[in-house]
Formats: sequence, C-alpha cells, structure tokens
Amino acid sequence: MFLDIQGLNTGVIRHGDNFLALAMKIRPTNTTETLLFFPALSLRDLLMGLESRIAQHHSQTEEQRHARANTHQRIKQSMLAAMPEISQHELSHADIAQRVEKVVLSANDKDKLTYTLTLHNGSEYQFVIADAQIEHVVMASAMALKNAGMNTLMLRLSSMLDFLPRYDAERKKDGNFEYDTYDHPTWKNDLFPYQQAIIYIYTDEAGNKQEYGTVIKTRCQSNTAEIEAISRRLLKYSQRLNILDGKACQVIVRTLTATPHQTVALEDCMRALHQLSQSSQQKH
Repeated sequence: MFLDIQGLNTGVIRHGDNFLALAMKIRPTNTTETLLFFPALSLRDLLMGLESRIAQHHSQTEEQRHARANTHQRIKQSMLAAMPEISQHELSHADIAQRVEKVVLSANDKDKLTYTLTLHNGSEYQFVIADAQIEHVVMASAMALKNAGMNTLMLRLSSMLDFLPRYDAERKKDGNFEYDTYDHPTWKNDLFPYQQAIIYIYTDEAGNKQEYGTVIKTRCQSNTAEIEAISRRLLKYSQRLNILDGKACQVIVRTLTATPHQTVALEDCMRALHQLSQSSQQKH
C-alpha cells in the first residue's frame, strides 16, 4: 500500500514513565488518513535514514542551503495546514495491528526516501517522505517526545544515528582479541561510507593496562571532532565496552579504507585493531 504525506501529526503512547510508541497520523494525498505506531527500535530506524539525508544537506553550498530553507518553510506551512487531528481515544485505544514492527529504507532517491514498513498484522506500506519534508518529520517526532517528557529517550535515539557498530573487542592475556559481532541489513550499512578502527587503552587501579577495541561505520573520517565525540558516546551502548564509560582512556582511531563504501572483512578489522594496539605500545 502506498503512503505519502500531505499532512502529519504526532503523539506519544506511554505507560507511566515508560515509552511505548510514537503515534504518527498521516494524511496522504489521495487516500484516507492512516495512524501508525512506532516503538523505539522502529522509530530509531526511521530516524536513521532521515538523519543520513539531513547530513547530506549540510554539505550543500550556501546558495543551495538558502534555497532549501525557503522550500522547507513553504512545505512546513503546507503540512501544518493539512495536519490531521489525533484524539486521546485513538492513543488510549491504539490498534496493535498498526504497530510498525520493521522499517527498511528500500529506496534512497535524490528527491525522496521510500521506506517499507511492515506492520504487526503483516501488511506493508510503501512510506514515501519527500526530501523537502524530512526536517519537518524529524521535528514533529522530536516535539512529540519532548512534550511527553521523553527527553532521555530523545537524546538516546539522537545519539545512535551517526554510527553503526560492526565489532566490539577485548584484548585477552594471550594477546588476541575476543570480539562480538553486530549484524545489520544492507540498507543501514549503505548509509555510512567509512569504517573506523578504534582502540581504547585504560589503566586500571592496579596499574595494569586494559585494551578494548571497536570497529564502526560512520560518515566521518578519523581526524575529526565528530569521530572523537562518537568514540566517547558509543561506550554507552556496548555491553563489552560499557566498562570504559566515564573512565580516562587513551583513544586511537584509524580509517580502514580510503575508498568509501568498501567492505572490510572480519580478519582485516581484527588485524587493524592489533596493529593499532602494537603502535600504541611502541609509542610508550
């Protein structure tokens, strides 16, 4: 079923202080209004694709950004004028059949993004968001979370959109890395052109050096403020690396490929972590 956006409204379903879903009511161009419910993981996947497109906008020229700002303001006013109402009854009696269980960015075109949404009842929507509508959809989602007092969730979601973990590793006494693997669908991998190997060196209370590593995909290269911020932030979301969160660490980052979107095999990733570890030891 095809679903585009003429108008949009959002709200939050919660149980006490616990977030259950973002309600998104959509007024399409040629069909009846549709109410969808995005739990946290589905909302994260939707926002990940939108955030990737917004990041591309940042690289535009000043003239392009100015033209875009004018278009965005016009589209925003048009969408606000066509905004459908969401009743309290619709939120308190949410239809579980309309819960979005899976989000896939199935087409990443210049003028629009197309998501395939799989609902709890097994039906699918081809959900199309025009390029000029993206910022409004993000702002409407963020505003609903803010108004519901879900600031912690909003910050958590926003901090997970600019990187994709591939491997987390811990250096053992025998010198080898024990690692965890993250599997991601192709569409997510395609959003991030660069792969970074990161080594964390931490000296524990006994004076022993502990080494951890990770390989992630990002949109930035190693010598940037962005990757420095990501290297600190991702510690919160890894069970293996979480032990380092808040601790003083030496951090070494290396971009694994000069060619964007080139796939790096597991063996090469572990080799890169090993080489980074060795180079850090030689410097000391």
